[in-house]
Amino acid sequence: MFFSALPVWPRRALRALVGLVLFLVALLLVAWVALPMWIERAGVRIATEQLGRTVTLGRASFTPWRLALTLEDLKIAGPAAESPPLFEVHRVRAALSPRSLWHLAPVLSSLKVEAPRGRVALLPDGRTDLDDILARLAADPKTPASPDEGPAEAALYNIELTDGEFRLDDRAAGMVHELKALHLGIPFLSTLDADVEVHVQPRLSGQLNGVGFQSEGQAQPFADTRSASMTVKLDALDLSAYRAYWPKALPMRLAQGQVDTQLTLDFKQPPGQSPEVKLSGRAALRGLSLQRKAGDGDGAWTDWLRWQALTVDLTDVQPLKRQVMLGAVTLKQPELLMGRDAQGRLWLPEMPPAQAPKPVTAVAAASAASPA
Repeated sequence: MFFSALPVWPRRALRALVGLVLFLVALLLVAWVALPMWIERAGVRIATEQLGRTVTLGRASFTPWRLALTLEDLKIAGPAAESPPLFEVHRVRAALSPRSLWHLAPVLSSLKVEAPRGRVALLPDGRTDLDDILARLAADPKTPASPDEGPAEAALYNIELTDGEFRLDDRAAGMVHELKALHLGIPFLSTLDADVEVHVQPRLSGQLNGVGFQSEGQAQPFADTRSASMTVKLDALDLSAYRAYWPKALPMRLAQGQVDTQLTLDFKQPPGQSPEVKLSGRAALRGLSLQRKAGDGDGAWTDWLRWQALTVDLTDVQPLKRQVMLGAVTLKQPELLMGRDAQGRLWLPEMPPAQAPKPVTAVAAASAASPA
């Protein structure tokens, strides 16, 4: 009755619009049921075949009115049946923006990852326990991209990672590194100018081997001059925990030391200009002690150089411009403990000689030139 009262062309246009809306509603209803079922069955099977490791998924769900997909209890098995999972995550929530239709490219209005856990082992022979996965992915033939295509267009907004935990088991050095309570907030990662509301502020915090670090920042992604700022603070990072990585060829070794930093990273990109990155703040190395081998030959070590604190103020460091401007450099209570050997010579560190190429003598050159 309502359609018949309208002129011919508006009536046809309105019917086409209603038909399009009904088609989209029906498509969303089908996706509401079919998409989770496909992910839980075929999607998990395909991932298992691609990685060569068993992939399991607790539950998948799709919310049509938000275009949001949720994955729960996703796990990738470890290298052996008795090993803990290589990777697991409690929940992943991704919401697709309707602007994806306008840009004909994926635009995520939000991405939230809850409680991810990752475990990687470095084996004594230099390999890792995920080399089998990397080999399978590298062997998979891929169609080379055309040089005219450029980078893929995509936009990710409001990225959040909460309660992350990653473990690196360095069996060659006999050390285990743990990153716990990781929280990460990224306002956007985009190659598109998609106007999506941003409500996540830049943030990074966690604990690295028991030492806490935190940062907070601000971003203005939609101003004429895009800008972002993040301040990272690190308190008392113990360097003695990394002595296994000290070069053994050096005639001294690190005994102890702690690093404190409070650095601010500023990003700015005016319209039509190259981006500017500026690093400023303060870094300090406290309680440093370098040791040298004692002269009695019993393998003992003795202090050689130590100080209470070395503080460096970074005024304006711009890596893209190769510009470094430092402020005050303060060294507090330095001590250099010298000693004499039996011949009365002072001990100074001797760096290992560089491996110079062997010169080719005239006899060797003649021998190489003569026929067999």
